[in-house]
Amino acid sequence: MDIRVRPGRPDDVEPIRSFTAATFEWGDYVADRYGDWLDDDRSFVVVAAGPDDRPVAVARAVLVSDAEAWFHAARVAPEWRRRGIGSMLGDHLVSWARDRGARIARLLVEDWNVAAIAQVTKHGWRPVARFAHLTQELGSEPQPTSNGGRRVPGPERLIPAPSAEAEPAWMVWSTSGAATAAHQLYPVDWVFRTMRVDHVRAAATRHELWQAPSGWVIGTSAEDRWHISWIATTEVDARRLVRAVIDRATDLDAQRITMLLPRWEPLMDAAAELGFAATPSTVYALGLTE
Repeated sequence: MDIRVRPGRPDDVEPIRSFTAATFEWGDYVADRYGDWLDDDRSFVVVAAGPDDRPVAVARAVLVSDAEAWFHAARVAPEWRRRGIGSMLGDHLVSWARDRGARIARLLVEDWNVAAIAQVTKHGWRPVARFAHLTQELGSEPQPTSNGGRRVPGPERLIPAPSAEAEPAWMVWSTSGAATAAHQLYPVDWVFRTMRVDHVRAAATRHELWQAPSGWVIGTSAEDRWHISWIATTEVDARRLVRAVIDRATDLDAQRITMLLPRWEPLMDAAAELGFAATPSTVYALGLTE
């Protein structure tokens, strides 16, 4: 197999776009983000190139802290799959992260992807955290029957939270079943790292921390979507807080809600009851110390 693994280059973007265009029903994000990744000095993009030096596979690692690396965006052109190319790229990412002092690497695999799970576990990766990508088109949640058949807002409203709320929000989350299911991890744009109270403070500074009597969320608006990446609540209050998320999205005129949350039973039950569809996934980890 005439394949050479090398660092990615700016001129690789169009070949990568061609073999990633059908990754998902809606396309893929890799080619659109590729240039930014090359410019990020904490990031390493590696490609497998064929005989003509044209990329047939790509993957990325990024240092999310001095000790943690995140691997993602692994794509192999369909005609080059099942030849060990993904493992070759993974080995290069492991060497790069280890050389830069990372002690652990992590990645995310959706639970339906049996082939990817077999590949990573074969190479020593172990499951450490359970997450779910939750989605809902607004207007599809179960509707109350009162108020003349019109949608009735829940009893709570989410409001912007000041930085002073970061500490109590962190305390609730860090001692909850959500933190245990998440293995203390927190996703930012699908890149996971160990959660710290500083992340909650930073969200408040960016006006992305919201509070209600039932808890706190980190939520961001993007075009017509309201996205939740973190929820701090109790088992008793989970449903009320998820309901408040729906109401806040309605206030923002969002057409869609997405949440990337740990599979903690109270959250999952509340989300299912309120009309969210769930795609389960698992974070796998690999120790890099020798």
